[in-house]
Amino acid sequence: MRYGQILGLSPALMLRGLGQRLWAYRGVSSVALFVAALIMLSAQVHEILVVEAEEWREGSPMKDVARAFRLYMPMILLSLLPNYLWFLARELYRWRKMEITQPGVPILVICALPLIAILVQLGMLAMKDGTAFSGAITSLIVVIATVSFCLAVIIWRINWRFMRGSGWILVGATLALLFLLIREPHIWGLALVTLSLVALFAAMLATIATVASWAEDEAGVPLTVGLLALAVLFSAFDLNDNHFLRMVEAEVPEEPPVYERHPDATDVERRFLAWLECRPDYATTLKNGQKYRVILVAAQGGGLYAAYQSASFLAGIQDEYPDFARQIFAMSGVSGGSVGVSVFAALLHDNPPRVAGYSGCTDTIPILRSARHFQDAVDDVLQQDYLAAVGAALLFPDLLARCWPQPIVSADRATALERAFEGHYARAVPEGTGLTRDVLTRWNWRGDTPMLLLNTTDVSTGSRMLISSPLPDFPHKRMATYRQLSDCYGGGACEAPSLSTAMLLSARFPVVTPARSIALPSCNRDTSNTLLCDPGGEHARPKARFVDGGYYENSGLDTIADLLEVLQDVAQSAEVEFTDISFATSENHSPGTPARSYGLGELG
Repeated sequence: MRYGQILGLSPALMLRGLGQRLWAYRGVSSVALFVAALIMLSAQVHEILVVEAEEWREGSPMKDVARAFRLYMPMILLSLLPNYLWFLARELYRWRKMEITQPGVPILVICALPLIAILVQLGMLAMKDGTAFSGAITSLIVVIATVSFCLAVIIWRINWRFMRGSGWILVGATLALLFLLIREPHIWGLALVTLSLVALFAAMLATIATVASWAEDEAGVPLTVGLLALAVLFSAFDLNDNHFLRMVEAEVPEEPPVYERHPDATDVERRFLAWLECRPDYATTLKNGQKYRVILVAAQGGGLYAAYQSASFLAGIQDEYPDFARQIFAMSGVSGGSVGVSVFAALLHDNPPRVAGYSGCTDTIPILRSARHFQDAVDDVLQQDYLAAVGAALLFPDLLARCWPQPIVSADRATALERAFEGHYARAVPEGTGLTRDVLTRWNWRGDTPMLLLNTTDVSTGSRMLISSPLPDFPHKRMATYRQLSDCYGGGACEAPSLSTAMLLSARFPVVTPARSIALPSCNRDTSNTLLCDPGGEHARPKARFVDGGYYENSGLDTIADLLEVLQDVAQSAEVEFTDISFATSENHSPGTPARSYGLGELG
């Protein structure tokens, strides 16, 4: 009789009934639909599933407890998620059963959509032509489906017999776990993979949304809409920007010597000449009637893939030819390329590439390194799940910080990502300081670590800034440098970003990693770039936001071209020839008029 009545209903009435259920159970329904759409449409989730399938193909992970935990936990949590969402819907009905209809089959299907999306994505991957591990993916699908079904039966039986009316206990336990995730997001980011965090976030968001919908209906006040409106309002008026550049203690960089042959040389020319004289084979090469070869590197953007490829390429050459790094004067990086060259430079800093009998202009003891030393270190640092670290901070503390009218610095997700890089680097290079040292004094012309030219883009003007260079300015104002925005002049100590902060400022991904804010100095210094200082008065610009260098151009070649143009005169007299190692072509852009509105900075 019941099904006959249902079939006898008009489509309009059936849609109306579904709409009423969706509204009554809007908390779990909206979360389930959002997570399912994220899984189906996100390229990052697709790449994560590929990695999971590759891990599954390698054999039983039970030999390594940590690997087993990281492999199985996402699948267990994703299998539990539909049960948990359905449990919340049933508990809401139990709390208010006189006012709303039972969730029924439509809500049950919606709760299962995230798990269905995972299975569909894996199925599409298994059927894709050329997939070498389709069998592993198929077995993974079977395991996920089987585990999910068994968990559903077990949880349903436990809930029916022992946990009836215990919804508030489970909700309280979920909120307690949320508190732990908010307090230590970087630890959870290192322990869990991204899919696990997405499942936990969905469960907690569904819990909060369910309780909020219940409170809304009881009080008759749209609490959720009000909270979202406040978050947008706080951001629009720039009240809670907690993404200011993270600083470490630094010293004012040493000034290069003045050369009588080049009395009018710019700062970058004098640094180049000082670096050139510290090359042990420079004088010998000129005596042999040959020009000295100087290498310049341009590393393009392209996410973590570009980071690994550029670092791995440079590390491979360094392992084969220990003299390689000694001939690199500068490396220009953009986005993922900045991460790659920075990791390579950090390894050079902590592992001086000396050969027997050479100490350059320093007193460093010569060291001989084993084969693949740098390549292995690059693998240890960059073959990690960094999306989990930033995701843990984004989904938990930083998201909640949007609802507070003052900056909560400890919730900054960019800082969580920087600390994750520093943590993995410390594991690969014990006692290494390459990523934590300030960017201004990490380069010295007496050593063999190349000068880093990490490119960032001013959101307001579209102009370039070199965040990592010790240069006080760049000739002809082709671009700005960090020292123009700092107080690192004269003598003594100052503050500057660490290398991990600088390289990740050059590598930003919209929404996931926010724009970094830098307080601008007053426009009263001769070396100030008028686009990057605060004129005061009605045109006051107290801070600037910087994002990925790829917003200006994505290859890093523009910076190398500007550097070559500046050095061409002294290079000719010094009998130097340049070799450029690059990966792409460039495209020029011109800076625009600075905008002075700082609202909605989370979208930058």
